[in-house]
Amino acid sequence: MKFLLKPALGQSAVREVSAHLRIYGTGHHWLEKFRGDVFIHPGGEEDKRIMKEDFASMLQPIED
Repeated sequence: MKFLLKPALGQSAVREVSAHLRIYGTGHHWLEKFRGDVFIHPGGEEDKRIMKEDFASMLQPIED
């Protein structure tokens, strides 16, 4: 599973999610940029939970 950063959110949103994952999650995640879209790949189940619950307004889950 990966998460798509919703349109109109920029680099500051990516930094906010990344910082939160480093503090409260596994800290292992990576970014993918494709045709103007930014995807965040979680490093583990805890990261997925955090991204679904804490950042639902910023991220859209996508099944691979």
